This record gives sequence, structure tokens and C-alpha cells, in this order.
Amino acid sequence: MPPKGHIVKPIPPGTPPAKEDFARALRALRELIDDTLNGIAATIYSNSSNLSRWLSAEAVPKDADPVERLHALASDHASKRGLPVSTSLPELRALHQRARPSSRTASCSNCHVTGSTPSPVLPGAVAGSSPSSQEGVKATRLPGKPAYSHYGRSHRRASVRRFRATSDRLSASAAQNVAPVPLGKGDRRNAEKPEVVWTGLNEVQAYFTSGRDHDALALLQSAGFSMPVRDVPGAVEACRAVGLDHAAEAMLLRAGQRDLNAVLYLARVFNQDRRHTDAEVLLRAATRATTR
Repeated sequence: MPPKGHIVKPIPPGTPPAKEDFARALRALRELIDDTLNGIAATIYSNSSNLSRWLSAEAVPKDADPVERLHALASDHASKRGLPVSTSLPELRALHQRARPSSRTASCSNCHVTGSTPSPVLPGAVAGSSPSSQEGVKATRLPGKPAYSHYGRSHRRASVRRFRATSDRLSASAAQNVAPVPLGKGDRRNAEKPEVVWTGLNEVQAYFTSGRDHDALALLQSAGFSMPVRDVPGAVEACRAVGLDHAAEAMLLRAGQRDLNAVLYLARVFNQDRRHTDAEVLLRAATRATTR
């Protein structure tokens, strides 16, 4: 049974059947997990607000990734408690697909055309005129409006480029501040540490391999900000161990925006482990966050 004080809101009457069926399937999975909403949300790389809205049929996740992670988490808890899982993963995927809102037909207030995307009206042209009659009109972008129809995709690609440039700059700056004594050469020896394993590493690697950099960035930022603070050093170390320095630094940049106690805890852990580069990137990100 879920911990007390974390009762999900009831499904409102009049909810579409597809959304209600999907929400009830999620609620059944949530009943199998002996954890709070915050704990579950951190494990599936989401937040408690979104998770609560999914469980009460107020919203449906756009991607199936958090749904599949929730199913895996519920299956793990159910196997430990000897309980059956009422909904299989293929059935949950089908429910999610049916619950997602159908694509809306485009509508233009100028030409009153629905069912297809209307041709854009250039500034200064008459609404409803043909494209040929709009030739010669200088296209100017209105303030705050994107220049292209695929703004979302261009924005995500620009975000990936900015995060890589920022991580390269911070990494180069941090590399100048090295420990005065090389590791293993001082009078203190580090004890052998067990291999660090982060459950999200395989998913990040799969995103990078398939060219889905923006998905990898979103997962890393969510992990750096939402996962339990004690797990952040291990996740960063796991990324660096396989050569994903960009991924480790993206997580650190987001972890630097957490509350002061979390940042101080991470900085202390990094310094104790002589991971001065990680501490430098973290503190620089925290400084930038406080000066905004």
C-alpha cells in the first residue's frame, strides 16, 4: 500500500473513456509501489506534479518512456512482494496510445480553412490572397514569433548546441585547477570502490547512438535536478566511466540549480573523493544560477 499522505485525486466525472482507462491502469501500477509520489517521480525521471495529473486523468504523457519506466518499477516491487501485475507492458502502451489526444486540424482565422495547414500570409499582404499576389512583400518576423514553422525542433537543436558549448567551456576552465598532488601519489590512499552503476546510463547511451541528443539532454537534466541527491555523484561517475563527459557535465549543470543544501552536499562529496573537476563545474553552475 502506498505511504499515507499521498492519496491521488479522484478521476473527475465526464473524463473520456480512453483517458480514464489509462489513468486507472497507472493507478493500479502505483498501488504496487511502496514509495511516495516524489520518490516514484524521481525514479522515472519526472516530477510529482505531472505524475499526479496522469494518475487523475488530467493529462496524458506525450512520450511512452516515463510510462514504461513506471511499469518496470511496479513490476520490480510486485515481484518482491509476490503480487501480480494486472496490466502488461504491451497493454499499457496500447492504452497510452489511445489516451493521447488526436492531432487537431489546423485552423486559420484569416482564411477560415480547416483540415490542412493554410499557407502563411506575409505581413502587409491581403488575407486570403494567393501566394503569387504576395510576392514582393518583405517578410518581417514579428517580435517573439519564430521564423520557421519547425520552431520546436530548431529550438531543441539550439539548446543541445548551447549545452555542449557551455560544458566544453566549463570543462576547460575546470581543467586548469588540478589537485596539487596527483591521485595515488600522496600520503593517503583511496580505498577500492565498487563499480558504480546508474540505471539511466543505458537509456542515455541509446539516445546518443540513435541521434536523439535532445532526449538525452532532457533525461540528464531531469536526473541532475530530480534524482535523490546522494545518487548524483554515482550517476556522474558512471557517465564519465564510459566516456560520456558531456553527459556528466550536463547533469552537473542542472544539479547546480538545486537548493543550497544539496549543492553543498555534492561539493563536499566531490572534494572528499578528490573529484575537483566535478566540484568546479557544479559550483560554477550554482554561481551562475544565483546571479541570474
